[in-house]
Amino acid sequence: MVLAPFLLGFTNFPLAAWNSVLIGVIVGCLAIYRMTSPTPHVWTGTVSFLLGLWAIVSPFALGAGESGAAVWSGVIMGAIVAVFGVASMATSDALVRNRHERQYER
Repeated sequence: MVLAPFLLGFTNFPLAAWNSVLIGVIVGCLAIYRMTSPTPHVWTGTVSFLLGLWAIVSPFALGAGESGAAVWSGVIMGAIVAVFGVASMATSDALVRNRHERQYER
């Protein structure tokens, strides 16, 4: 998502381009945090899911709906981010629940 505006050529829509870059940076930071955190956090998946939904809608909301590259980039990458966000929420919730159950078995 960070490179999409430059590789796909929708830099002539600056709001959509910078939005894509910003979403990519935030998703990357969330992924690094999720991978390096010793405990699972459901909020990282929730934020990723919401960012994915925003990435799908944002080309239209930011006036780049006429750019096929911006729309398809937002829709495809947004869907991928949203799906991984849901998966992250599910696995984090299961890990927290499992850890909580083991704690009370002792």
